[in-house]
Amino acid sequence: MTGDGFGSLYYTDCRPGQGLRGGAGFQFQSVSPGVSHEAMTLVQRSALYEAPVAWMREHRAVASYPPSLTHVFDGMYVTARGVYLGAEANGVREGNQFTHAVTTRDPDAYGLVRPAQLWDAPWWSVRPSASTECDPVAAQPEPGPWGIDGVRDWVLGQPDAEDWLIAVGSAFDRAREPDHRRVLFVGQDAAAILGWIAAGTLLLPQPRALRLGFRVFAINPSYSRHDVLGLHPDWAGPFAELGHDREFVVFDLDSGTHSVDEHTDAAAYWAPRFLRADPFDVVDAIELAHEFAWRRHRLLDGSTSAADVRAGSGDRLAGAVVVLGEPVPCERQARVLAGWLAAAPPSALEDIVEPVAAAVLAASADASTLGELDNAVWVHGPRGEPAGHIRVRLLAAEVEEVVSGRRADVDPTPLPRRDVTSDEGRASAAVVEHAATRVPPDRMDLLLRTSARFHVEPSVPNFRDAAHRFVTWWADHPSAGLDPAGWPCAAMLVDQLRDELAQRPGSPALTRAVREHWWPILLPIADPSSALDARVVAAALDRGRPEDQRIGLDRLAELESSPSDSRLAEVWSQDLALRRWLVSVPASDPEQAGHDAAGLSTVTEMVLRARRSEVLRAVLDDAPLAHTPTVALRAGGCLQSFLLRELPALWDDRSNGGLRGDTAVAVALLVSRHESLPDEPTRFWTRFQRWVRGVDPERSRRVEGLLAGVDPELSQAYREAARDVRPRRSRWPFHLGRGET
Repeated sequence: MTGDGFGSLYYTDCRPGQGLRGGAGFQFQSVSPGVSHEAMTLVQRSALYEAPVAWMREHRAVASYPPSLTHVFDGMYVTARGVYLGAEANGVREGNQFTHAVTTRDPDAYGLVRPAQLWDAPWWSVRPSASTECDPVAAQPEPGPWGIDGVRDWVLGQPDAEDWLIAVGSAFDRAREPDHRRVLFVGQDAAAILGWIAAGTLLLPQPRALRLGFRVFAINPSYSRHDVLGLHPDWAGPFAELGHDREFVVFDLDSGTHSVDEHTDAAAYWAPRFLRADPFDVVDAIELAHEFAWRRHRLLDGSTSAADVRAGSGDRLAGAVVVLGEPVPCERQARVLAGWLAAAPPSALEDIVEPVAAAVLAASADASTLGELDNAVWVHGPRGEPAGHIRVRLLAAEVEEVVSGRRADVDPTPLPRRDVTSDEGRASAAVVEHAATRVPPDRMDLLLRTSARFHVEPSVPNFRDAAHRFVTWWADHPSAGLDPAGWPCAAMLVDQLRDELAQRPGSPALTRAVREHWWPILLPIADPSSALDARVVAAALDRGRPEDQRIGLDRLAELESSPSDSRLAEVWSQDLALRRWLVSVPASDPEQAGHDAAGLSTVTEMVLRARRSEVLRAVLDDAPLAHTPTVALRAGGCLQSFLLRELPALWDDRSNGGLRGDTAVAVALLVSRHESLPDEPTRFWTRFQRWVRGVDPERSRRVEGLLAGVDPELSQAYREAARDVRPRRSRWPFHLGRGET
């Protein structure tokens, strides 16, 4: 067997010295170089001509015996054509036959020719060779009259051509499934049976078609395991009866009837196209659809055989679009094709993204379908104009769902940015601007978030009237819970909201709305010199998180003088004292440090918490450690409590070589000694006890050294506590300032 074609084998009844065995009798008369014993065994077992015994007994004329064609796969491919010769070579008994078989392991040797198309190929031999060596058959063998167009024309000439072709294609499509029914053709004309087999296998991709075994004619279906069998009516017996044997799907060519079986999607899809379109293109589309499926499956399972893979509906749609140039007929199929494109591996999509995307785009206005398509184009390409056009269409579809009320929410994930042309940018903005004039105010938030998701910024002049209409509604509905952070034009809309609210007369309802709803939105632009913004800042200080309170303090700090509101004036004064102290750190000596810290006695926990990072930086990084006792004493209990709560979180800070964490421990211990703390020592002791048990000796010595330079007695107490597995509070000098040990 050659590597780029077929090995050839002749089998017949030989005279002595005529065959490979040398003796007389049935044997391989001639083979081409390289044909293996395995190939001979497979041919002899499954592909030889079968002569009907009943006809031989009747001594029918040799010319009345039909030729046969057989195909089988079992580790290698064998296709064989046989003819009846009549009397044996060495006698007068009936039963001699000649079989010419070709065999290969390479499915590509067939090209796109299905084995049944080889029925009347001109290269078949019908007589023995002059020697025991014959010529091989070249790859991509000539099919003779059964070319693709010849098969199509022949099928069109048959009664109920489309129904029969779909039925045959469906039976073949299922032929290798578990628990499948084999296929049985009953008819006198072998050429007609093979015409249907050729047509049915042309609806299969070549890797699957080559695995479909057939024998025409077979003598007894019970002894033949081929998937498809052709039976002469004289030999069919009860097998020809429709529904008689559940083992077979029966096609009776003489009566024009066949078993009723459910059509497969693939056969129903390709058969009408094979009969109406260019059959060569249809076969190419079938092969391309299978190629898509195979590449996808191969990524999931590298051991997958091409013959085991089945194309899905998306593969078929894509094949028809790319090869046949078919439009996508409906929204449902557009959705299938868009999903197929999004899920397909990039290696399967060379040169096909644009035609498939264009077909989907022409058929669909559905947002979910266009979303799949947009994602697919982003993953696979192309960039530029097609991608930008898809993005504009997707935006229009999603916006229309918002305006019509069919969309209840917006995906918060921004779409990948596209390189859009100026025309596409203007078109996208126009979609949003036009929708803003139609959308109900309570759905404007969805429209704006959709616009942001697409990175579209409406033009302010074209958006101003719609924005004013929306802001008026928004001001009337403070409990709507809208968050402008995700909007385009957010700054403009928040400014308009602020102006709208500022124009409204002050009232308890407005004050309540500011405290409960408006302050988080207006705080970043608040100017507490105005009545509205003073309410905003006050609400942030009362209800906000520390980071919100920090912004409120920063807004107050911008005022040159104390605000008129007494509550804000008190906070402004506290923050001013704290900021002055922060500026004065580090002081030149402990005395000055204590003097500067005295102003902190009025500063509340809220102000300290809002400026947490600055306070901790001043204490740990800027102020000398020696100033800590004086500062803690003069600042009062609020700062002391704040430090004892915040510093333990920094004890394991490794910055600056661990010095910052060591300093945090030392400062906390120094602060813990002061008598102005009613409750903090107990809580602090619990945290310190837990920390000191796990500290490593190196750190412990560093902390001890820091304390020794400020408070030797405290340093000694720390040393003893660090050595004790369970340090006892009674030995710890928290209260030395009050004379306790």
